[in-house]
Amino acid sequence: MKPSAWAFVLFGALSCTRPAAAPAGERWDAMTKEQRHEHMKADVMPRMTAAFVAFDPHRYARLDCATCHGKTGPQRGWAMPNPELLLEPSPWNSAATPDPASASSPMERFMAATVVKELSAAVGRPTGCFACHVPER
Repeated sequence: MKPSAWAFVLFGALSCTRPAAAPAGERWDAMTKEQRHEHMKADVMPRMTAAFVAFDPHRYARLDCATCHGKTGPQRGWAMPNPELLLEPSPWNSAATPDPASASSPMERFMAATVVKELSAAVGRPTGCFACHVPER
């Protein structure tokens, strides 16, 4: 099967399923550090990997913790937002729920329509763009 076909299969499976809540209905804020780490490995990474690979299998052929948390993730205790992920605030990304319709690029639409939705479901709370990105000044 061609890589683009795999991306379609992954995206189709991802987009046709209802996002699962954080484990046992737990919210991220209520989890211990160990529970968060296990949840990241078991649910968040597979979910985000599938989404990013479906969007661009070449650019995101390999995702790991540093993809989102950055090279300094371990030194910062994996805290988010990641200071390496700058994003210019704009009307489409500054709302609590980013608007894919007003995004100006395929990447922005993907982030607003897919990543925010999937990540919010995975951690059991709304995330928005600036949960991961630092506003560029």
